[in-house]
Amino acid sequence: MLITTLIACAGVTGKLFLVGGGRTPEEVPGRFIKECGGPSALIIVLPLASAEPDGRSSEKLLQDNGAKNTWIFAKAKPTPEDLEELKGKLKEVRGIWMPGGVQGRIIERLGKKWCDENIKPLLAKGVNFYGTSAGAMVCSDPMIEGPGPEPETAKIGPGFGLTSYIIDSHTAQRNRVPRLKHALKQAGREKGIGINEREYVVIHDDKIVEKTGTPTIIEPAADIGRKEPALRSGG
Repeated sequence: MLITTLIACAGVTGKLFLVGGGRTPEEVPGRFIKECGGPSALIIVLPLASAEPDGRSSEKLLQDNGAKNTWIFAKAKPTPEDLEELKGKLKEVRGIWMPGGVQGRIIERLGKKWCDENIKPLLAKGVNFYGTSAGAMVCSDPMIEGPGPEPETAKIGPGFGLTSYIIDSHTAQRNRVPRLKHALKQAGREKGIGINEREYVVIHDDKIVEKTGTPTIIEPAADIGRKEPALRSGG
């Protein structure tokens, strides 16, 4: 509790580590654990995008990379008591780890209001988020829920709202740039990121501070000119 309070008082905000799907880049789990404060930091695995939430493979990946304090919330139909237990754990959490699946399930299972009250404020308190595929896309609000009724269109819905960028995944592999652009048009937004499989971006204070590979980044020209020199390529 003391560590959480000190970080909050110091104004240190959390980071988003967003992967485009496929195998998690091997350097990411260790870096994420370090960013969260080291092996003893509490990391919660939220496998809620899965049809049958499990999370044990994600927990093993974290533990294989040194994490010693992990907790899985794998509830397909969370009860009010389940959500109260999760809420209590969030008071001590330093990282949230979200594997893929169907992003709409995450919001459906937790509830948009509950997410706004309990998940969204965590970033400002210094909590870090890892998400891959659906776990990355849910960080937006609105988020891309899936394909729209016509080819190269998107269906959008509520998400966590941890960044002003709309996120898409598997971008090059599934030719999703047109879908991302359609989602931006629907939402009236100018900022989007299409992340390819096995690649990732890091967002801090709603700025892209690191990227690997060749993500599709859509943002106003003024932002591109201001941010691009500061980007650091990962490896």
